[in-house]
Amino acid sequence: MIGDREATVPANDGRSCTMLWTILVILAIVALAIYVANHLRGRSRL
Repeated sequence: MIGDREATVPANDGRSCTMLWTILVILAIVALAIYVANHLRGRSRL
């Protein structure tokens, strides 16, 4: 119940912003990992 009340408070913008940034960072790391994996795979084929 308390959690629901907190979620409706507009002052939570800071928290949602940090969540957005963490998601963006995680996505960037995942994209980099996939890119590196593909690069290494292509190298091993040669």
